[in-house]
Amino acid sequence: DAAQACRQLEQELQEHSDLMKREEYDIEILFKLKQGQVEVPQAAVVTDYSDAIVIQNDVVESRNTRIIELGKEKVSTLETIKEFRKKLSLIQWEYKMLQMQTTDLEERTKDVHMLRVTKDLQSLLKGGEEGRNKAEADLLERKIEHLNSTAAQKEATLKKQHAAASHATKLRKMENSMLEKKLREIQANVMDREHIRSLRAPQGGAPQGRDKGEKAKIIGGGGRIVENEAMVRSAQQGFRDIRSRQRLMDAAKRHTEEIDLLTKELDRLRQKTFPSFIQLQQEHGNPDHR
Repeated sequence: DAAQACRQLEQELQEHSDLMKREEYDIEILFKLKQGQVEVPQAAVVTDYSDAIVIQNDVVESRNTRIIELGKEKVSTLETIKEFRKKLSLIQWEYKMLQMQTTDLEERTKDVHMLRVTKDLQSLLKGGEEGRNKAEADLLERKIEHLNSTAAQKEATLKKQHAAASHATKLRKMENSMLEKKLREIQANVMDREHIRSLRAPQGGAPQGRDKGEKAKIIGGGGRIVENEAMVRSAQQGFRDIRSRQRLMDAAKRHTEEIDLLTKELDRLRQKTFPSFIQLQQEHGNPDHR
C-alpha cells in the first residue's frame, strides 16, 4: 500500500509540474486582428475563443497555394476531359455524316442504274448543251436587237406624226381665228343693217301715202293700182335689205359650218397624235335661227 500511495503521489506531482509548465507558457495575450482574418463564428453577445487557434500567415498562404495548385490540376483535368469529349462528339458526327453520304451515294447509284438514256441525255453527256445554250443566246440577242430597232423606228415615226399634227393644229388654229374674226365682222354688219332697217321702217307699220285700212285704187282693166313713188322706193329698199340680210345669214351659216368642220378635223388630228380627255362642248346654232 505504501508503494502504491507513493506512485500516486509521484503521478500527482508530475501532473502538477506539467500544469505549472503550461501555466508558465500559456498566458493570455491581446491581439489586434482585422475582421476578415477571424474565422471563428461570432456569437450574439460574447464570442467564446477558448478553442480558437492562432495560425501563422505563412502556413495559411502555403495551404492556399496548395489549394490553388490542386484546383488548377483539377481544371486542367476537366479541360482534358472536355477536349476528349469534344473530339469524341466530332468523330461520332463525322461517322454519322459518312453513313448518310454512303446512303445517298447508294440511292444515286440506284437512280443512275434505273435512268433511261435518251438522245438529249446523250448529247448532254457528250457536251452538246453548251452549243445549244450558245445558239439560244445568239437568238435572244438578235431578237433584242430587232426589238430595239423596231422601237426606234416607231419612236421616230411617232415623233414625225406628232410634229406634223402640231403643225396642222397650229394652222387650223390660225384659220379658226381668221374665221372667227370674219364671223364677228359679219355679225357686226348684220346687226348694223338690222338697226338701219329698224330706223327706216315706218312708225305706224303701214306704207307712207296711204291711211290705215284704206284700199289701193284700181285703174285700168288689168287690175293695176295707183302707185306712189315713195311707196315704191320704200318697197324696193325693203326688198334690197331683205336680200342683203339673207345673203349675210347664208354667209354666216356657211362660215359656221366651216368652223364646225374644222373643229371636228382638229379634234380628229389631236386624237391621232395623243389621247385627249377634254369633253367636247355642245354645238351652238346660228344666233339668227334661235
